[in-house]
Amino acid sequence: MRRSLEQFLDSQTVPDGAVPTTVLNSWARTSQLGLRPTDSVIATSAPGRSDTRRILEQHRYLVDIARLPIEELHKSLPSSPDWVVLCISADGMIVHGVGCQLGAPKILQAALQLGRSVREADIGTSAAGCALAERSCQTVAGGEHYLHELSSLVCAAVPFHSPDGTVAGVLDMTHVGAGLDVWAVDMLRWTARRIENDMMRKLSGRTIICLNPDPHLAGTAHEGLIALDESTQTCLLNARARHFLGLDTRGHEAVPAERLFESAEWKRLLLDPGAANQIRSVRDTRGFLLYASQSQAPTTKVAASRGSVPRERHNFHNEDGMGLPLDKDPKIAEVLKTGIRAVDKGVPLILEGESGTGKEVMAKAIHLGSTRADKPLVAINCAAIPEGLIEAELFGYVDGAFTGGRRGGSAGKIAQADGGTLFLDEIGDMPLVLQTRLLRVLQERQITPVGGLHPIPVEFALICATHRNLSQAVEQGKFRNDLFYRINGLLLRLPPLRERHDLKDLVQRFLLECSEGNGAFELEDDVFALFASYSWPGNIRQLRNAICASAVLAGDRARISTADLPETLKRELNLTGDANDDQVIDKPLAMAEFETIRRVLESVDGNVTRAAQALGISRSTLHKRLRALSPR
Repeated sequence: MRRSLEQFLDSQTVPDGAVPTTVLNSWARTSQLGLRPTDSVIATSAPGRSDTRRILEQHRYLVDIARLPIEELHKSLPSSPDWVVLCISADGMIVHGVGCQLGAPKILQAALQLGRSVREADIGTSAAGCALAERSCQTVAGGEHYLHELSSLVCAAVPFHSPDGTVAGVLDMTHVGAGLDVWAVDMLRWTARRIENDMMRKLSGRTIICLNPDPHLAGTAHEGLIALDESTQTCLLNARARHFLGLDTRGHEAVPAERLFESAEWKRLLLDPGAANQIRSVRDTRGFLLYASQSQAPTTKVAASRGSVPRERHNFHNEDGMGLPLDKDPKIAEVLKTGIRAVDKGVPLILEGESGTGKEVMAKAIHLGSTRADKPLVAINCAAIPEGLIEAELFGYVDGAFTGGRRGGSAGKIAQADGGTLFLDEIGDMPLVLQTRLLRVLQERQITPVGGLHPIPVEFALICATHRNLSQAVEQGKFRNDLFYRINGLLLRLPPLRERHDLKDLVQRFLLECSEGNGAFELEDDVFALFASYSWPGNIRQLRNAICASAVLAGDRARISTADLPETLKRELNLTGDANDDQVIDKPLAMAEFETIRRVLESVDGNVTRAAQALGISRSTLHKRLRALSPR
């Protein structure tokens, strides 16, 4: 990435797809502002105390409304001083932060001080600066930062809006590390929506109506909000309400109430003395069925949120995880219920299931439903950590333990899970030599960092997941039998998608997710019938990717037909045998995959990042597939 930056500064061009478009745009703006990558601005542009007090006082309202949501977001992240969550004003000033403690790396303490500006003119390319400039969610990692002194940081930022549609500020999540998990960015988006909703509810002189296409969304950050003026003649709507009602989600102007519901429906909501806080089915002027209720008063809402953090978090993961909702299929609901009981009683769990069945999502939901919900959940993919680094990752290391280690050492993943839940994904792929170390930790409940002399006590709930048959692995000598019996307090099997009974709910959830901001997508009946008869070998992950790719290929059409399905899925569904297209029958599977990628790229104007998101793969994987599949 640094070579790409040097090439860009020399010629203002880089190879296609090498750098995200938004980062390139930011580099261009930053270079025009006169900054150089070697500039050191962090130490020289620190805000003075008087400036900090003035900025904080100027944005007191923003700080008050964002404080609780970002504190709860920070609690849900790994318990590490490497993480900070920031509230940034619309003019680019850091006005509140959680996690900037004395134990945080010095680069975080220096770069993320209260009162500091994160505008591109001051610190170059960052997620917060890009989010303010692009008005959208942005991530900037490592060398994508324009200034070399920020290259150890990884950050994501999401703008949030005032009820009138103007950008009110940006939420930023930053740490020192290798990357950000998708679920962490999703939680950042969710927190931004929650702040937007809180701002809507605090409007004076307005009656707030909560609106949802599904009554289970009530009380979450994904519900639509309608703010009626005192005369109940015009309304302000958040983006979700506009989406549910078929309006332009980019609009912000007040809407006449008569455009939304018939007068009889408004009377049911506003005049019925029993309507407040009760969810009622209503039909909009299009005849679409929705669920609505009057909102609680803001003071009650805030007080309630303080006393119900585990429930709100549980709702978030139930409604927005990849394999969720979790309460529609009886088997899945029973796994969740049993898993929560087991964790609360200290019984170690093994979640067994095929790849893509949502084992990590289930682990998160179990944690958030347990009594440990306010403590960290630390997830480790045992198959993804290089064998040479796995001891340092799990057990941490002391200062000077090895060349290249961080000054002061590092707490390992297991220490980060102290008091919370440790989730070991793909534990069946853990090397045998590390299985011995893990067994000792589970027996003694203490760890010794690499290079350390004294053990450190730890306490955590344990959830493991695997797509392998661990009993068979034990018989084959690939997994220690003593470790197996230590972790196998209770084995819960997640059924594959073909055995679940909530396909319709999953499809609706993914359609809603993929259609945000672009109108409501629906499946043609014959498409859903094909989905219902298909075996889905990739399970929920494959279903989600198929729906998102189909939504991209459908373009402006609201209904997804068989013609919009990805070519690889068409082939598996036997939809490519059209007598009028003999070439499709003879086309190799690789060419069908190439055609799908080509169509997705065309639909997003060649933007590799957006195409990779639509296909459910990383940018690097997409580049590899393009190189492998390109006709020669």
